[in-house]
Amino acid sequence: MNALLSCCCLLLTGLAGCHAAPEPAPAPGPVDPFLGHWRADTERLVRYAATGPITHDTTVAHRQEFDFAPATYTKLDYTRNGKALATPTREVGSYARTGEEIGFRLGLAGPGPGNYDPIPTRRYVRALTPTGFTLETMHGFSFGPTPQRGDSFVDFHR
Repeated sequence: MNALLSCCCLLLTGLAGCHAAPEPAPAPGPVDPFLGHWRADTERLVRYAATGPITHDTTVAHRQEFDFAPATYTKLDYTRNGKALATPTREVGSYARTGEEIGFRLGLAGPGPGNYDPIPTRRYVRALTPTGFTLETMHGFSFGPTPQRGDSFVDFHR
């Protein structure tokens, strides 16, 4: 009987020792510093003549806020072209980034980066850090018979 009791105790001890330790939580993956809430207070507007020199360079008040999720955004404009808006305008859409290039699409429907401007544009997220970035927009447009190009630079911060 003593041998049977010893065997049972040994078996229970062995089973208790086989209990697996909980698996450690997976290490968090890299966090995209672009995601989250951003604010800008000004916009620099630069226009170039067809031959290349700058014809206009000014900075205007343009308070705007972006909230970026992995594939969607919400934008609020409070001031545009130096003038406060009576009611902030709200825009919701989707976006896609490839490297520094970013494309926006108004509304959530449809794949691809999209483009909400009536004129050809290219947008870039420059100098992205966890606390800031510059949204550069290159506009291709023409006023009258002379083709011109204009760029916009908006510095965002947290």
